[in-house]
Amino acid sequence: MDVEQKIRDCCTIEARIRQYDPDPHHVGYFFGEFARAVNDAMDGIFGAADRHFGLYQGRACSQEAFAGIAAIKNDKAACEFAAWFMEMDRAAHGGSLPRFIRDMCAAKRAGAGMPRIRVMLRAKERYEGDVPYELTRLVPGMPDFGAELGAEVARQCPAFLDIINRKRQGRGEPKVRQGQVVAAAFARAGGVDYEVSHAVSVYIPVIRRIASDSNEKLAELSARP
Repeated sequence: MDVEQKIRDCCTIEARIRQYDPDPHHVGYFFGEFARAVNDAMDGIFGAADRHFGLYQGRACSQEAFAGIAAIKNDKAACEFAAWFMEMDRAAHGGSLPRFIRDMCAAKRAGAGMPRIRVMLRAKERYEGDVPYELTRLVPGMPDFGAELGAEVARQCPAFLDIINRKRQGRGEPKVRQGQVVAAAFARAGGVDYEVSHAVSVYIPVIRRIASDSNEKLAELSARP
């Protein structure tokens, strides 16, 4: 499996998510495709490692399958790569957004399904304590979603501004005005709402770095006597 091609697929899908944001139907579909492409890229990394160490399982190779066969065959270099990857992967997903994407990819791999996409209002300029405001009337598959979105934003924006500005005032942060509000697609995991387009954008350099560092580690292990 061509890892670089799968990463390019991730970039293409990210662009489609941004194109359709905040339409929950299209964003939900492409978010699932993004998780699938990330999983394929990760399997490609371990497929390459499988061939590199001569384990030759002859099928798509997940991280767990690779670690298992390396242990069974007692291949010290392959076991070292598996242990190294686990630590590197943990560090790469130290932030909340990479962890969110990792969890979504795990759910996709397990067939558990992706979370419902929610259309929410947020301030254009984000502050850490900001909480998005859900537009509950907007659901996937609505006819004429664009018109419905505009009407619902206009209807709910005053309530959102009242809530966010009261919270910001207490923190000494700038006031949000009507023209500084956008609607975006969010997904909820662990009780936290994550903006989908922002999360996938943050994750692109993460998967690129994982692939690059893995190639470097394989080259390092190959150079050993």
